[in-house]
Amino acid sequence: MRGSDFRITIYWRFSMHVILSWTGSEFGVAWADNRDGNWEVYFARIGASGAKIGSDVRVTDAAGDAGTTPITWSGSGFGVAWHDNRNGGVFNIYFARLDPAGSKIGSDVRVTSAASYDPDIEWTGSQYGLAWEDARGGDSEAYVARVDASGTMIGETRVTNATGESRAVSLAWTGTGFGLAWHDGRDASREIYFAALSPAGAKIGSDARISSVPDESTYPWIAWMVSTYGVAWQESRDGNNEIYFARISASGSVIGIETRITSDTNDSIDPFLAWTGSRLGVTWYDNREGNYEIYYASIGCPMDGI
Repeated sequence: MRGSDFRITIYWRFSMHVILSWTGSEFGVAWADNRDGNWEVYFARIGASGAKIGSDVRVTDAAGDAGTTPITWSGSGFGVAWHDNRNGGVFNIYFARLDPAGSKIGSDVRVTSAASYDPDIEWTGSQYGLAWEDARGGDSEAYVARVDASGTMIGETRVTNATGESRAVSLAWTGTGFGLAWHDGRDASREIYFAALSPAGAKIGSDARISSVPDESTYPWIAWMVSTYGVAWQESRDGNNEIYFARISASGSVIGIETRITSDTNDSIDPFLAWTGSRLGVTWYDNREGNYEIYYASIGCPMDGI
């Protein structure tokens, strides 16, 4: 199970969400932690039963603060990405490889040199795909890059190029290419968009708008199922934020109608999706009881259909 940034965002550049990746026998978990006075990336192992294995491992040890810590399993180790401001206060994206116990392999890899935030990461079977929001052009746009199995950068591609900011990127690997979801300010309100990308990160076709109402639709999470994507996001059409879900084709066409997942008072925010092979698990933050707690629901997807 992987997770996204804690996008309730006490401060959006320092995500609090704990992110998991399954190895086949246990979980690796990464998070940002300020126990040392500034925010650093930490790692721990959790057994299949939920019991913690060993001690926390500190991954970063540079000046400044680090946050947003997606992690993925490569089959022989972990890849973790984050943003930090060790370079004079400007946040950049970094990447590191970890062995199965969480020990760092080699040095941190600096992915970006411009103001950039909130990465996501996927293992393709031969390399890592990274996505993030990047402000080098004045407003935030979505970028992707590839890092090979040894941790060497292969290049980057700008995905979005429309008026307004593109933020909160989420990346999924299908086995033959990537799907990227984000929220975008090109419309009168922020809406959820999708783009299909080649294995090299090149955009295939045009951006596809996923959300369909003139209200704030933000912070998507995307997951690949068998032959379609699932996308969940938070949306304010109901007066407060609720979690919505849609299936989309490999090319980005919405299949059927959107499904409202939550229906409680107060806000439901920051959804995350995980595909089990037969169902989608959905988690989100919810303050129906006066403070934010984590909730879960399962969506049945027989034959990859709702």
